[in-house]
Amino acid sequence: MRCPAARREVSTAAEWGKSLHVATSIAHRARKGRRHIERSRALEVAGRVGLSARGVVYCVAAVLAVQIALGQGGRADRQGALKSVADEPLGHVLVVILAAGFAAYALWRFAKAATGAGEGKGRETGGKGIAKRLADVGRGAIYVGFLFTAIRLLATGTAGGGSDQEAKTWSARLMAHDGGQWAVLLGGAIVMAVGAVLIVRAFAQKFEDHLDLRQMNRWERDWLPRLGIVGYGARGAVAVLIGVFVIQAAVAFDPKKAVGVDGALKRLAGEPYGALLLALVALGLLSFGVFSFVEARWRKVLED
Repeated sequence: MRCPAARREVSTAAEWGKSLHVATSIAHRARKGRRHIERSRALEVAGRVGLSARGVVYCVAAVLAVQIALGQGGRADRQGALKSVADEPLGHVLVVILAAGFAAYALWRFAKAATGAGEGKGRETGGKGIAKRLADVGRGAIYVGFLFTAIRLLATGTAGGGSDQEAKTWSARLMAHDGGQWAVLLGGAIVMAVGAVLIVRAFAQKFEDHLDLRQMNRWERDWLPRLGIVGYGARGAVAVLIGVFVIQAAVAFDPKKAVGVDGALKRLAGEPYGALLLALVALGLLSFGVFSFVEARWRKVLED
């Protein structure tokens, strides 16, 4: 039999072992929690930087739309916007900064899609959750395109053929195959549907769910979300126009009728009261650009 002193030593050793295990577990959880916080902060910064870069692009596009309305030419798509920035003093430096913002935006969207980051307690399940993640992937892919355009501009001095050329190219490639005409028609219908969703979202003000309204003052709560209404409405209207022209290209079996953002705005300028309509669209694009800066400050980046 063990003596009382030996039993006390064994008991003390066991208690020390338990204490060490608990301390190690707490330290591990603390390190894991700290890494999670650091990743969350990095993701939040990426989202806010990306939203700011988006704001710059839309504000520049609004200026280019005004130039089109005045008959001064220009291209009001992502290529034209980035080329306009690059042509300014220190323009290449600004394009580098924007490229970093586009990369940050894409990273934020892809991270949300891959991990469900930001869904929090209200995490969606089933088809709705999958749709949200696919939407994040799509938005991220768009800004990967922005990033590649910026890199090409920095490397070659040219931003590429533009949204019109892209629309005509993929329309022609699709129409060269059996069933391609129907595929282009479906593509136009999808673009129109996206535009309609944006318009509905504008008037439903669903975007307010993503803003931290509690942190805003009264003036900001009353007026800043209205920028979202005008901005989302203008984006939706442009998307519907593009969809209509793509459908016309499919019906006429003529890829040359397909247009991108720039072509849609230029066709709009040629319509009766086109200059006025284009000015309203420019106001909407500017509103969305400013609203992007509002989102960069007040969006619940890790909760929406």
